[in-house]
Amino acid sequence: MTRILGTGRNPDLLADVKKIAPDRIDVRPAGTAELPDWVRERTGGEGVDIVIDALGPGAPAAACSGPSTRSNTTPSRSRR
Repeated sequence: MTRILGTGRNPDLLADVKKIAPDRIDVRPAGTAELPDWVRERTGGEGVDIVIDALGPGAPAAACSGPSTRSNTTPSRSRR
């Protein structure tokens, strides 16, 4: 089953997103934990296939986990 992991600054909006497909969507408010650790936990250490950064250039630094987020969540293998 395809899973969707999402993070954002608005916890209320994240709750609404999770309601769309609660069995497939996991969300985490930005800045509440190390994003790479959360992703690895949710994916059994595999990472993600796609990352979409929609926070924009004006997002505060606390809204993301920094440059390590992308390198630690990229897939180690391609899924077919």
